Amino acid sequence: MFIFEENGKMKDVIESSGQGPGEFFQMDDFQVTDDRIYIQDTYSGRQLEFDREEELIDEIKNRYNNTSFYIGESYSLYFLSYQTDYDDFNFIRKNNFDNREELYHKIPNTLANIIRSDNRNGIKEHPDKYLLYINQGLNTNHYIFLDSEFDITTQKANLQNDLDGMPYIFPWTATGDNLVFRFSSIDFYNKYLEVYKGKSVEIKKGNIHDFFQLNKNNLREEKWVLVKLKIK
Repeated sequence: MFIFEENGKMKDVIESSGQGPGEFFQMDDFQVTDDRIYIQDTYSGRQLEFDREEELIDEIKNRYNNTSFYIGESYSLYFLSYQTDYDDFNFIRKNNFDNREELYHKIPNTLANIIRSDNRNGIKEHPDKYLLYINQGLNTNHYIFLDSEFDITTQKANLQNDLDGMPYIFPWTATGDNLVFRFSSIDFYNKYLEVYKGKSVEIKKGNIHDFFQLNKNNLREEKWVLVKLKIK
């Protein structure tokens, strides 16, 4: 797990260390809060809790074989994909104080035990809101914001990037009124050349063309590019 500062500089790395106490063998999902980092290792059936200085705080046993998770102050939420191990439900909500479990969202018979479905970004929360991204058919993309009670507050379809013309579609996470996108630097480099090939561009301090020129050599290496866009 790579940890970056806001300006993109890498701060630290939490590496796989094994299968013993306080170690993880394989990171299947993770969550970062204001003061905690959680890593799920499905192989060993546990989650590890670290503080923001990467010091181990706790080790949480996990028997659900879930694909994604979210840990809040009073409850934890686990997405079970379409496996029918828990009375044919998709989600388990566990009380963090007494471990009481509640099951949510019955799986339709037509979807039961299909190939495991996963979201590469897990379950993401930012203050008082959740972000859900879904595809409708081949050409419609929905960005849905929900409040803490999971009621829809805002829904946008097929957002257009009016900042630099690059095709940002699949959000990695969100913060405030911004969507954050993550790209392989090589993919970003090739897409930039594709979008702006043969076009006259104006290089101004801080715009995408300035960024490309300053980082052209780095973009051709195996790095990551994060893009933050404000929703209007």
